[in-house]
Amino acid sequence: MFWLIFRTTIYILLFGTIWFGGRFYITSDLNDNLHKLTPNTLFVNQSILKDSELSQQQNGSFTYPFATINQAISFAKTNHPMTIIVNPGIYHETIVLPDETTLFGINDVIITTKREENKTIVIPKNNTSLINIILDGGNHGISIPKKTKIRLYNVTIKNAKKYALEMDKDDEKRDSHNNLTPTYDILYKTKDEISKIPLVRISKSLITQNNIQGLYLADGRVEIENTLVTHNGEEGIDLHPHLYATINNVVSKYNGESGLESEIYDNIVTITNSTFDNNLKSGVAFITHIGTGKIILTNNTITQNKKYGMRCALHKKRPTSPRPFFQTTIKRKNNIFDENIPAAISPEACYTF
Repeated sequence: MFWLIFRTTIYILLFGTIWFGGRFYITSDLNDNLHKLTPNTLFVNQSILKDSELSQQQNGSFTYPFATINQAISFAKTNHPMTIIVNPGIYHETIVLPDETTLFGINDVIITTKREENKTIVIPKNNTSLINIILDGGNHGISIPKKTKIRLYNVTIKNAKKYALEMDKDDEKRDSHNNLTPTYDILYKTKDEISKIPLVRISKSLITQNNIQGLYLADGRVEIENTLVTHNGEEGIDLHPHLYATINNVVSKYNGESGLESEIYDNIVTITNSTFDNNLKSGVAFITHIGTGKIILTNNTITQNKKYGMRCALHKKRPTSPRPFFQTTIKRKNNIFDENIPAAISPEACYTF
């Protein structure tokens, strides 16, 4: 996949001036060579609509690209794996991304829909990727169905009415919570079993200015790295039950509530080399549920948050053991707590429950 995108990008860079400056004169030889080079690649360029003759010949090729992403997706539904390469522009669309499809943006590709339409911009199917894409607006930026593998690389999600990214919850597990029966979906799995859970991977991305939360994550496996989460209305990162999460080199700051909040339950959460600062509530917050999980904090910087660097909270649903609960379930090593208000760690629960 990498080499396919790399070679295609080189072709675009080499011949881009022909397309934009004199696109009507691309030779048939060039078009044939591009088809041979990229047999599983479609091109999208809304500027084809500027010429009525060309627009009638849209077929997803480099010479005659589709004008919209959804045109390419209609083709990709029955032909995959597929890479859809999108030229710069603002695309007013909502998308259901088919299985085994990569959406790859060249330079500034913005996909947007109005907040008041209450639509999610992207709903991905399994084994999909978004690369170099900006999602602006919508009810959610991305809604990920259960058991879906997806990779986000250099993706910006901003201005959503609710969440930048939401993972669907498992309704059957929710019922067990209501009956106060713990469902240990993650805690007692082997490494091999965990490795088979479909992975949501977010890297080198920006999550910003979403009205409620940045990342709403639950029921699955998540890796977040080299990502900035900032200026969201509530929590920057919100971790719900049944989650195996690895968070490394993430900055979560200036969010309306905590930089990161996690229900412990059966979660296994590892947070390393990350920064949580200047959030309007806690840098990190951990909350009881009916189960017992494991939190690992290593080499993090937690500073200048307005309601503790680390806060521990007791919900009505809480486990009967172990005791002390938070000291047993949260392992801390080499973290820096500095200038948090009113203290580095909340004493009322973190040390006493």
